[in-house]
Amino acid sequence: MTQRYRAGKARLGYARFAFASLLALTATVVASSSGRCDELLKAKVGVLRLSSSAPVFIAQDKGYFREAGLEIELKFFDAAQPIAVATTSGDIDFGITAFTAGLYNLAGKGTLKVIGGMSREKAGYPLIGYFASNNAYAAGLKTPKDLAGKRIAVTQVGSSFHYSLGLLADKYGFKLSDIKVLPLQSLSNAAAALKGETVDAALLPASTARTLMDADGAKLLGWVGDETPWQLGALFASPKTLADKLLVTKLLGALVRADREYHDDPGRRHRRQGADQRGDKTAVGDHREIHQSAGRAGGRQLRLYRSRRQARRQERQ
Repeated sequence: MTQRYRAGKARLGYARFAFASLLALTATVVASSSGRCDELLKAKVGVLRLSSSAPVFIAQDKGYFREAGLEIELKFFDAAQPIAVATTSGDIDFGITAFTAGLYNLAGKGTLKVIGGMSREKAGYPLIGYFASNNAYAAGLKTPKDLAGKRIAVTQVGSSFHYSLGLLADKYGFKLSDIKVLPLQSLSNAAAALKGETVDAALLPASTARTLMDADGAKLLGWVGDETPWQLGALFASPKTLADKLLVTKLLGALVRADREYHDDPGRRHRRQGADQRGDKTAVGDHREIHQSAGRAGGRQLRLYRSRRQARRQERQ
């Protein structure tokens, strides 16, 4: 009996030890799983320092990315085409910038895919403008249609600025080859060339040109959106990045939230209305963004530029 009692007690002690070990192991797994849930998904996003990237900056500064479970590192570039290259090479995970020849070439090879729209040129919303040097303006360069035969600075061959010139040439019936396009690799270089009178004109974003115009260093000829509206920019990523559906969904959700706030900002709307009354186009909001739901390039666009009434109706539905 004593021997049986001792054996039973030993087995009970072993069972208690095993159960305690199991509890400890379970607690460790739960803690580990909880830690993984609390971890932020990391991603690098390539952008330009322009107002066309405003929703990205809002989402970063107001913590929308972090609230969505993301840790976003912004990588800044001086021109649009290098962003497409960096996305393909894996230096960044997402690119948000204008369509370029380089982007189309890479997309054609299947190394990146467009998953959403961003900025676009639209009449009444200045974003990219045609600007003349003071000397060229004094010599008769007064409007965009006068650019034929002139020396014009852009960032790069195949850039959105180059494409906008092509659209302008088609509109006014002159050849793009009639223009001497000077690729200066960055916006700052183009602005400096314009101020220094080494070019007759340049295509520049309103945010870059405003300082130049305030210093009387150039003259505004017109806006691309007024002359030739077109879908300017997009959100894109490599197939490898797009395989992470959770990451893509979280990023798009944060951008949609920031984009809606950018559109609905009453202070910005009031400033825009005041600018319209003064006739000062340079003070008008630079652009409107749109987003697409994730999916194939060319899929249906989800337009966020809508009235508050439409937004409330959709939320109720």
